[in-house]
Amino acid sequence: AKASSSSGVTIHDDSRSWEGLNLYVSGDFPGARLIDMEGDLVHEWHCEFTRAWPDRQREYATDRGAQNWFHAHLFENGDIIGVFNGLGIVKLDQDSNLLWKYSEGSHHHLHVADDGRIFVITRRDLFTPKISRAVDILEDAITVLDADGNELDRVSLLDAFWNSDYASMLKSPAVRLGSQRIDLFHTNRIVLLDGTLEDRIPAFRKGNLLLSLRELSALVVVDPEAEAVVWAMSGMWLEQHCPSVMDDGDILLFDNQGDYGSSRVLEFDPVTQAIDWSYSGDGETDLYSGRFGTAQRLPNGNTLIAESHYGRALEVTPDGETVWEFHNPARAGDSGELVANLFEIERLPREFDTGWLD
Repeated sequence: AKASSSSGVTIHDDSRSWEGLNLYVSGDFPGARLIDMEGDLVHEWHCEFTRAWPDRQREYATDRGAQNWFHAHLFENGDIIGVFNGLGIVKLDQDSNLLWKYSEGSHHHLHVADDGRIFVITRRDLFTPKISRAVDILEDAITVLDADGNELDRVSLLDAFWNSDYASMLKSPAVRLGSQRIDLFHTNRIVLLDGTLEDRIPAFRKGNLLLSLRELSALVVVDPEAEAVVWAMSGMWLEQHCPSVMDDGDILLFDNQGDYGSSRVLEFDPVTQAIDWSYSGDGETDLYSGRFGTAQRLPNGNTLIAESHYGRALEVTPDGETVWEFHNPARAGDSGELVANLFEIERLPREFDTGWLD
């Protein structure tokens, strides 16, 4: 995207922002960076695709997903997992030594459970006449790994729809026909539910999984034991990213295309469908990211947002005031007029152990 003239941290109201370290992944780099509230680099991890898979040079040369990480999960001992979109994941230690790798079409996002299991979104080409007799589809799945990257289980998202009352969603006109295969779901988020909301929506019981399906503009809950979709919702947003369940049972997400072509962050009640909070810009500049985008509710009630397309992160108050702003310093072009995507940013909890930094 066209770069702002600003770079690094441009706004920091330390009396109203939620102070902490910021982990982000960027379109210029096969790794992750940790910065403080002033934008100074605290630590960096990196692993090039060809270091993990030297035998996959052709994929590296032709697949954009091999050039950088799309998501990173940081452990409290300094280990980190990075996602090469559609190609695999790597786990590194704090010094970027490769601990293990897993391919099998891993993409976009993963969730690490308290017991060490890793819930990964994976995909593979599949010929499914019920969907298309002309081309393959990309079949997404929930794949469960142990803490060492060994596969434990796999639940096909396609089968989970067939096993449910929601199979008619697969006929949605939002499904796009490509020249070679149909990206049926484009799952971009996976969250292991902790039981919040279960008293109001039984499908949100602990152990079920909340997924964001961009191509269907839908949120769904999958019961991995039944291998079935048990809840689904769409309508208020388009091509969304990054849903999360708040402590009060509301759901927060980044709505990429639902605001008449602009973007917004929505907080809504999934029972009543009432919108309890939204942010679409500061009144002068609309929020916009056609792809990607994240939203994280902070403990003080502020919301940390990645406006990925423009390489910008901002922390806004409930009233919509910006109290922290960061512009990705990674630039390209003859005069630095292009900025790298800021795929995601996460403010670490204050109790997060960073003793390994010493």
